[in-house]
Amino acid sequence: LVISSVLSPSGESKPYPLNRYDADAANRYFNRRLPTAMRRALEIFITSLGFGLSILMDSIRNEVDDNADKRGLELAMLLTKLGPTFIKVGQTLSIRTDLLSPAYIRGLQTLQDQVPPFETEIAREILEEAWGVTSIDSVVDGISVDTSPVAAASLGQVYKAR
Repeated sequence: LVISSVLSPSGESKPYPLNRYDADAANRYFNRRLPTAMRRALEIFITSLGFGLSILMDSIRNEVDDNADKRGLELAMLLTKLGPTFIKVGQTLSIRTDLLSPAYIRGLQTLQDQVPPFETEIAREILEEAWGVTSIDSVVDGISVDTSPVAAASLGQVYKAR
């Protein structure tokens, strides 16, 4: 089973209910989520602040090149902490040798094959909501809370089930 979900706090799964661009629908969807969006923006800012300050200090001390490999790996860890969308951005940037230094490319390439899994309990909740069941055990066998995924990726993970 491949598990992936982008459900909103209110249960609506997308800003475009008709599966096509609709500016009014998108505006209503995101306006109802303004506090959530602001909290997330603050979380991103606070989580990224330390990395930004490290880059600034490297620049002030003329240590940008000396610390490039370390900062590349730190950037990959930061993007992983920020979540799937940021991991995807990092994966995309990891092949853009025209934009980033080799040290940052090396750091971001770890996002291609070393993405950590999220908790199985969260995966179970995603499946239960997507399938509209109170327990995934009524649909499949083999995904208990202590089950580890077979594989993990930026937008989902894979479990072996019956």
